[in-house]
Amino acid sequence: MKKVAKPESQLTFDEFVTGTQVPAWKRIRDEVLEPFHAGVENILEELTDEAYDDAGFTEPVHAAIDITAWNFYASPFMSEKQARDSDRDPIRVTIDGKEKLLDPEHPDLVSGLKNSDERGYKLATITIIAENTPIVLGVEPVRDKRKWEHEMEWDVERTSRADIVESLLEQAARHVNIHKVFLDRGFSSKETRDVIDRRGLLYVLGKPARAEVDAENIEEIKDNDVYDSRIGHGTHEYDGREHDITYIYTPSKKDGDKYAVFTVNEHIDHHRAEALLGQYGQRMEIENEYKTIKKHFLPTTASKDFRIRFLYFVVGTLLYNVWRMANFMLRDAMDVDLGESPPILAGELIALVAFCLFTPPD
Repeated sequence: MKKVAKPESQLTFDEFVTGTQVPAWKRIRDEVLEPFHAGVENILEELTDEAYDDAGFTEPVHAAIDITAWNFYASPFMSEKQARDSDRDPIRVTIDGKEKLLDPEHPDLVSGLKNSDERGYKLATITIIAENTPIVLGVEPVRDKRKWEHEMEWDVERTSRADIVESLLEQAARHVNIHKVFLDRGFSSKETRDVIDRRGLLYVLGKPARAEVDAENIEEIKDNDVYDSRIGHGTHEYDGREHDITYIYTPSKKDGDKYAVFTVNEHIDHHRAEALLGQYGQRMEIENEYKTIKKHFLPTTASKDFRIRFLYFVVGTLLYNVWRMANFMLRDAMDVDLGESPPILAGELIALVAFCLFTPPD
């Protein structure tokens, strides 16, 4: 497995000229994603085969982008005793004014998660949603800055959310035409909006209600006895480029006392806003995708090696795509209603793939 994900050691021409080498994790990403995209292309060709009564998907598609975490439990820090007993030389770092010993072998792409005491690898995906067969079109590792790196003297590379979105849209563009992109508020930034708008795509993007104008609009909604939502129009400017933007304020589905804020890169009315938020709800398909991949298709490993971790996640994602394709093909072949749930279970798909790949022993 490590050989599969091992990049060429030869420098590229750009690296030779600039003297700056591409980080190892980016080389691994590029090495693993090429066969992944070949597999995606084969799956999409199958889904659009004219032999089927209905196509597995039609273009342009709606797509959702999100990030999932794969927990990693080893601590990045070493005690003084561990440092004395180990053959690894710890790196001394300062966090909140206190010196700590950092394990030099702690994986570069492991960072903190939402729960303060958890860490893990983060991986972003872009997935076809809505009425089409949900297929993952791209995978991108996320390199966040860790807490101790904020006080380091040297530059630490991280992937901004805009960089992640740009990479995923480039990957998806290899396979399909996209019309709308749905993202949660974790991606909310001027740069991210600009990345999507420059591609001529419509976005619906969640936004944290942090600005003073957000608080004012929400208070006005609460004080009004007639309506419980509101839209506002404005413009968005980034790096000299400008586009129209609509702000949508609507009651939160998770907490009725709070309000969610969304942005759309067009000037729209209430009717259009309501329709787009209805489509935005289909973004939750990507959450079901992550649950299925982790529960059924992600191989178990305790390896610290990013090559293994990333390769396993990509393999699990590709198997998820195959499962979705297999269920589409079965539904098309049957003359009876098979219900809403996928007729082929994830575990059954794994058994079928294993049977096709390996010759059973006598």
